[in-house]
Amino acid sequence: MRVERLNITEWDDALPSDGFEVFHRPAALAAIDRHAPGELHLYGGFKGQQAIALLPIVVRNGPLGTVAMSPPPGMAIPRLGPIVMPTSPKRRKQEKVNREFTETVLDRIRTDYTGRLAQVGFDSPMAERVGEHLRDRGQTARTVTTKLRYPDFSIRTRSASLAVGTDEGTRIGELACALLDRALRDRPGPLRLVGVGVSGLAEHAQLSLGGV
Repeated sequence: MRVERLNITEWDDALPSDGFEVFHRPAALAAIDRHAPGELHLYGGFKGQQAIALLPIVVRNGPLGTVAMSPPPGMAIPRLGPIVMPTSPKRRKQEKVNREFTETVLDRIRTDYTGRLAQVGFDSPMAERVGEHLRDRGQTARTVTTKLRYPDFSIRTRSASLAVGTDEGTRIGELACALLDRALRDRPGPLRLVGVGVSGLAEHAQLSLGGV
């Protein structure tokens, strides 16, 4: 399967005559692009010149990672997601096409945003504010946890612990990005919500200097 990013005209040309939601129509997607909290990407999966899958997805590059959403939250869109048009009518074939297409799209998004993740995720103001909050309270954190909520409201969490606690925003952001990427490899798909937290808090150790 060949996966390409499409413009709105190419999307309209590839759209089937039926079997999709009203929000898959170009006019609705244009409205989503104007108002969604992120950047609308349109992807098509092709076998030869024939489109066999389509997916509109809103990508939001946040301080601690990239989130892919279809539909985007807060817009009262009940359903969006992929349109699958396999050459075979068998359900197993449709599920295989859907899985391969979605995984390829998510891999493409992660590749496209690698540079931005390095810039925004590892040295972001938000991650630095987490570090500042810890420093203000005289604490360090040993564990960083990400929580992902999928469209079916299932939740996946991933955690990583350090041998020694940290209050550095750069280190917290780096761990959070790695955890998000790991979670999306384990279960690719659009997300409704992503959360990041720290735990394993401890007070800073104070050094006592004896008299000389």
